[in-house]
Amino acid sequence: FNLVVIVSGMMLGPHLATGSGSFSYRFLTKFLHSRRVYPNMSYCIADVRDVANSHVLAMENAELAGRFIVSHNALHLTDVLQIVHENFVDLQVPTYMLRDFVVRAATARDVSFRGQYLHRNVGKALHINNSR
Repeated sequence: FNLVVIVSGMMLGPHLATGSGSFSYRFLTKFLHSRRVYPNMSYCIADVRDVANSHVLAMENAELAGRFIVSHNALHLTDVLQIVHENFVDLQVPTYMLRDFVVRAATARDVSFRGQYLHRNVGKALHINNSR
């Protein structure tokens, strides 16, 4: 057999569970309800249905081997918030982007993964190649 690795961006989309325990739901609701500002960040986002379909295709095709990136082009948080606002007009979305130096100063001593990720990646554009 051949090893196939499916690498995805942050998966968002509908979930099968009847409750609201999905990461995408928790991420968006926590972000929207706890902040009125947002960092200058971009994210690689994948539709959960595309990732699931990729796994099925990998199992059905014995010729495949290697690593496959399943992600749409990176989206800036401004674009993500605009999409949320257009589709959920009742939700209040953050409207002010923090300056990079403020985020770096606020996360300078934060040893958590989230703090270190923000500190290292704020203001940087993401570029991915999912052409294969």
